[in-house]
Order: sequence, then C-alpha cells, then structure tokens
Amino acid sequence: MAENDVPGNPPVPPQVPPPGAGVPQEPPPGVGPGAGAPQAAAPVAQGTNILAVIGLVSGILSVVAILGMIIPMIGVFVAGAGVLLATAAIVLSVMGRKAAYRGLGGQGTAMGGLILGIIGLVFSLAIGACQVACWSAVNTSQTKFKNMTPQEREELRKQQEELRKQFNQDLQRAIEEKKKEDEGGGAEPKGKPDPAEPKDPEPADPKAGASPGDSPEKKVE
Repeated sequence: MAENDVPGNPPVPPQVPPPGAGVPQEPPPGVGPGAGAPQAAAPVAQGTNILAVIGLVSGILSVVAILGMIIPMIGVFVAGAGVLLATAAIVLSVMGRKAAYRGLGGQGTAMGGLILGIIGLVFSLAIGACQVACWSAVNTSQTKFKNMTPQEREELRKQQEELRKQFNQDLQRAIEEKKKEDEGGGAEPKGKPDPAEPKDPEPADPKAGASPGDSPEKKVE
C-alpha cells in the first residue's frame, strides 16, 4: 500500500523543477576546467646589460693604452690612464656578472671585460713602474751634473775623452786584424812543408858502419 493511500495523511503535491534547471550555465570568469592547474609563467624580456658593455669597452681601451705607454714623454700619463680604465673595467664587469645572474643577460660580455681589465691593469702597472724608474734615474743624473764643481766636470770630460779614444783604438785594431785575415786567407800558412817538394836525404851517420873496435884513426887512413 502506498504512503499516499494511508487514511489520515494529506496528499503530497507533485514537485516542479526550478526554472533553468535543465539549461547548462556558464562558469564565472576565471573559473574553468583547468582553473586549479598551475600555469607557466610568462617569459621575462631580457634587456641590455649596460654594466657589462661599459666594462668591456673600458677593458678594450685599457689594452689599447698599452701601445701608448712606450712614448717617453707621455708614457707615464698613459700608464695612469690605463690603470684607471682597467680598474673601471674590472669593477663594472663584476657588477655586470651579478646582473647577468639575475637574468639580465650579458654574462659573456662581462667575462670578456673582466679578462681584458686584468690584462690591462697588469701591463699598465709594469710599464708605468719602468717609466717612473727611468724618469727618476734621468732626473738624478741631471741633478748630480748640475751640482758638480768645475774641476769635477773637467775630470768627467777627460774620462769620457779617454774612453772614446780607447774605443776608437780597439775598433781600429779589430778592423786591421780583420783585413789581415782576409788578405792572408788565400795564401798558404808559413812553416808548413809542401808535400810535393822532395825532401833532402838525411846525412849518413859515420858511426853507423864502423865496428866497435875500429878507431877514428884507422878510418882516416
């Protein structure tokens, strides 16, 4: 027996579905089948690593400055400029490498600037030290010459004149010896016997054919 047919219970009205129950509804914005899945991050656009570029340019200039350090008068100043450029190249290249690790790029450029900066710094310091030493020696010699008395200058002049004469004599002697060697190169050396010339027979020994008992008087007879 059904529950509605039980005496004393009121009849149950039929259930009506709400409006729009059978119509598919669109999900709200941002909610979808893959809304909960992790999405790939958008690629970050890489810019120009300015520090690495400036470091590389400074390193190149520091190496080029080495060629100007051989000039006697301005070599010291060029060496100082090379040291500054090389130091700037090293510092900026190190900062550029740090920026490259953060995703800015230019790691190879920063490494090139660092290497060139180290090369420029080493050569600039070495050549600059040589230039300073030469200048110091020249200035010391000039100062010493200016402070010399007339007698000391005259002695120095005589010593230089003697050295010049000795040098000229040695040079002239070497030239004459060379000429003699060239002139006597084709002639045969003296004292060496000619193998084609017949040799003189050696004199016979008078005692060779004499018997021990013979006396010189018998040989004369």
